[in-house]
Amino acid sequence: MAKIDNKEFETKVTNFDGDKYNMSVLSFLWAKQLKKREEFNYKPHSELIKAALTDILSGAVTKEHIIEISAKNYETKKQWIELAVGKSNLFLYPL
Repeated sequence: MAKIDNKEFETKVTNFDGDKYNMSVLSFLWAKQLKKREEFNYKPHSELIKAALTDILSGAVTKEHIIEISAKNYETKKQWIELAVGKSNLFLYPL
């Protein structure tokens, strides 16, 4: 995780010139990945989101990397649900 002080963080978020909606979606997806790490396991959501935004804004993680990991996790989760309940009941369990 990249380290940015609070003032620099606020400046980067405020002056971000890209699509802020996409940045928030990416930060949510990256926060889900960070939550799986031991160091973030018991952190509050606000710290997870800030860490995710910091990683994205600093360039420590790319959009493509986040999408790739999220897609792999989606497929893995889908396969486990299919094994547990079968394909015909898959619509009962939101992914």
